[in-house]
This record gives sequence, structure tokens and C-alpha cells, in this order.
Amino acid sequence: MVEEDHHNKQHSEDGYEPLDFDNDLEKSEDDDYRESMPMRKFSSPPASIYEENEDGRMRLSEDNTPNDTFSVSDPVKGAHVTYTVRGYDGDGPFEGAKRYNDFFHLRSALIMRWPGVYVPPIPPRKAIGNKEDKFLEERKHFLQRFLLMIGKDEHLIKSDEFRLFSRVSGEIEKSIQMLPAITPDFLLDRYKTQLKMVEGSDLEVKAEYKNIITDYSAFCKTFMKTLKYMRDSIKDFVPAADKQHSNYKEIISLLSKFEKNVLVEYSNDDNSKQVISEFEEKSNDIPGNLTNPIKEFFYWIKGEIYDLQALND
Repeated sequence: MVEEDHHNKQHSEDGYEPLDFDNDLEKSEDDDYRESMPMRKFSSPPASIYEENEDGRMRLSEDNTPNDTFSVSDPVKGAHVTYTVRGYDGDGPFEGAKRYNDFFHLRSALIMRWPGVYVPPIPPRKAIGNKEDKFLEERKHFLQRFLLMIGKDEHLIKSDEFRLFSRVSGEIEKSIQMLPAITPDFLLDRYKTQLKMVEGSDLEVKAEYKNIITDYSAFCKTFMKTLKYMRDSIKDFVPAADKQHSNYKEIISLLSKFEKNVLVEYSNDDNSKQVISEFEEKSNDIPGNLTNPIKEFFYWIKGEIYDLQALND
């Protein structure tokens, strides 16, 4: 699917044009601010986060939403890439296989049906190389980030739109189209009940809020340039750090060979005195368990850029 307007123009997933978020950030001064920017068994969460309703169903308690328990994992390549998505909504835990398009339609529905409400971003589309491991790792990270941020907003995580994402199997686009039509009365009632909106705010209060928004927008435009500079400065260090981790096992292997072929002469061929060979067996899993703090920082910067773009949109 293509999305030239990001919300309105949609095609098949294999037919969209590539959106290079990094390159598109260098357009013009006006654009600078806008663009810089199989099922498994599910383990039950702690009972303390639930409360039992009269109908006997367990729902999330108001004060204990497990926002850190959303996960997007195990990308499976096929005609389309699917991810195992786990998390919680207003009805409790859920798990299912989801495509990128499901996240896209969910976010589009939230934007359309919650006008004026901030909806966290998802990573942009990519036409070429969208099944490469490196790309899938990054996309998985930001899709999970999207769910974590949604989980912090009760009105979104318990909305009908999100329930279609979490509880309906298959693509959700058609299910979303069957939701009640958006009318002024519908929105007014939704905002009064879900957002505790009060009508008839004082004009001075509105003016004050407008000034705050204006000042914050100016700050975001300046800060966006800083984020872009930081992103571009550390981008090349990410694969270098990954390479360093992958070399760890090779270094241990070389030291072990050196010990077996050279140092053994100084121990009278007593293999019991070898230490690196024993450590080599125990260290096979170490490279895979190492984290890359530079990559984590790089992801954080890109996430902030996505956030500011979504806020501006």
C-alpha cells in the first residue's frame, strides 16, 4: 500500500512507492520541521492488575495498567511479514499475528476518529528491502514502541478501534469501516465521557493555551534540527558496534587456538591447564546477549523525531 498523504492514499503493500524518511528530511525550511521527524501459549499477568466486573470478566484495573508488557516479536517472512503481538487491552491479555498494515489501519482509524488527540507514530513504509533482517529489527522495535505509548492512554487502549486490532483476526480495515459513523454529536459525547472535556472554556484560558502551543511549536522546530544532527552523527557507529559484538566469538576462538597450539608447550602438554578452551564453550551465547547502547540511543533519537512529526501532523 502507498501512502502519499500518509492517511488518504492506499494501494497494495507491494505497490507503494518507497518513503525514505531519512532522505526526505532535507527538503526545505518549511518541510524541515514537518518531516524531521502459529499462536503461542500466553502466560497470565499478575492478578493485581485486574479487577473482576459483574459479568465475571477480568478487566484491567484503572490504576494498574501494565504498559511495559506489550511486545512485538518473531517476524515471519512470507508473502507478507507477520509479527507475534502480545499485550493488554480493556478486556485483558491478547496475542495474535499482525502485519504492518494492521498497525497502519489502526493508527489511521485513531487519527480519523479521535480528531485533535495525539496518536503515537509508527515507522514509515519502505518498498525495497522491507524483508531484510536489519530493517525488520528496527521496524519491530518501533511497532512495539507504538503499542507501549498507546498503552499509556486509557482512552485509546480501551477504545473500540484498538479492540478491533487486538481481538479481531485477519485484516482490520473492513471491521473499522463498520464502526459507527463519526458525527459532531458522536465526537462531543466521546470527548465528554472519555476525555472529561468541559464545554465553554474561558476565552482567556484559550488564548493562554494558544500561546503555549505557539511557543512549543517554535521550540520543536529548533529541537528537530538538533535531533537530526545527532541522528546523522551516530548513525555510522551503530553497525560498528554490532560488528564488535560479532567479533567477540571470533577473538575467543583465536585465543583458544593460540592456547592449544602454542601455550600448551609451556604446560608440558597438560590440557587440564588450559583455561580459554573451557571459557570458549561457556561464551558461545555471550555475543547474542550483548546489547548495543549506541543502537538504543539511535533508536531513541529516531523515535523522538517520529513523535515530533506526528505531533505536528
